Amino acid sequence: MADLQDAVFFAFSIIYTAVLEKNCVVCIFKTVKAAGFFVNCVWWKMYVIFRAVIAIFLLLLYIVFEGHKYTTKVSSAVPHLFLFCTQVFMEGMTITWNFSLPIQLFVPIFYNSRGLFTIDHWLVADFTF
Repeated sequence: MADLQDAVFFAFSIIYTAVLEKNCVVCIFKTVKAAGFFVNCVWWKMYVIFRAVIAIFLLLLYIVFEGHKYTTKVSSAVPHLFLFCTQVFMEGMTITWNFSLPIQLFVPIFYNSRGLFTIDHWLVADFTF
């Protein structure tokens, strides 16, 4: 139920992030170990747990339990879940592959700006009678 546009956005974001890391990041940021920034950070661990519990599981429960009653509302919530899961994947990829800190910070901004459009579509579908 996720749009082709969201799947293309995910594929484009992988390529775009790799190109940014390879060509556009200044060498100063590449010498700093970006993965060490998040290793012992309590706020980062709380952020990851909050996102997993609140965003993914509650949205998944909404889709599973409301799916038989409100198909149009649920079908508009699925692209948001898809984009959110791909954002989690991309953030994990940038941390695991030791991308520079500006790229690691760019991924949530990039996905959240795209996610605003899916949330808008979801809210319009949810509150129209």
